[in-house]
Amino acid sequence: MRPLRWQVAVVAAAGLALALETLPAVFRWLWVRRRRPRREVLFFPSQVTCTEALLRSPGDAPSGCPCSLPHGESSLSRLLSALLAARASLELCLFAFSSPQLGRAVQLLHQRGVRVRVVTDCDYMALNGSQIGLLRKAAAKWQGSHVSGGPAPHWSGNREPWRPSAWLSRCHHPDLTVPTTLDKSSSQSCEHSHTGEEARTQVMDRIQVRHDQDLGYMHHKFAIVDRKVLITGSLNWTTQAIQNNRENVLIMEDEEYVRLFLEEFERIWEEFNPTRFTFFPQKERAR
Repeated sequence: MRPLRWQVAVVAAAGLALALETLPAVFRWLWVRRRRPRREVLFFPSQVTCTEALLRSPGDAPSGCPCSLPHGESSLSRLLSALLAARASLELCLFAFSSPQLGRAVQLLHQRGVRVRVVTDCDYMALNGSQIGLLRKAAAKWQGSHVSGGPAPHWSGNREPWRPSAWLSRCHHPDLTVPTTLDKSSSQSCEHSHTGEEARTQVMDRIQVRHDQDLGYMHHKFAIVDRKVLITGSLNWTTQAIQNNRENVLIMEDEEYVRLFLEEFERIWEEFNPTRFTFFPQKERAR
């Protein structure tokens, strides 16, 4: 009987040790299950505050900003924090995008390896101050410096080259110089000048941008972070709207709403595929 009791005691002790070891994991699982999904409402105009601490580039040493602006929280800083939480992907579907702070946040995410896709309105992306062209240029420049000393960037088969698309028709803007053909080795493509076999040896990641070509506006104003968090509301991503307008932004974790907005984004993304665009009016082609 004694050996049997001893064996039972050993088994019981082992079971207790195993239970104690797994208990923290069980508690974490229960906490995640019980954690309330994110629900946040931001109202604008936002108080003007310093956002430099949020917008430090990778590798920058933490340092206090000596500027005279308040360093507290604001609606803009909370919006920036929600964006900068992205780790894998960011989808932006925006009518107007000219805020320098929000533009810097998107650039930082790209530098961290987050996949960024942007859908925007053709008319407004061509205006002075728009962040769209700057994002394209910054993405190319950063990739160029990131691979300095290596082979030249090129456009791989599964990535879209920059092309003039609808700017040649209704979206031409006098302050923009738009090439009529894409020179894959020109500075407009990748900030480098390369030819020959070198230009076919390296994949170049970019911030991908697509826009409309029809008569109506692409008037959406939403973002999706890591396919989990939806950011949407009345706010155009412009300094005017952020600092002066009465606006609202909802930040929410809701699988159903995120799914619906992702479906809309993917539908528009495919609809705005540049290969579907018509570059010249039908009458001119008939001549």
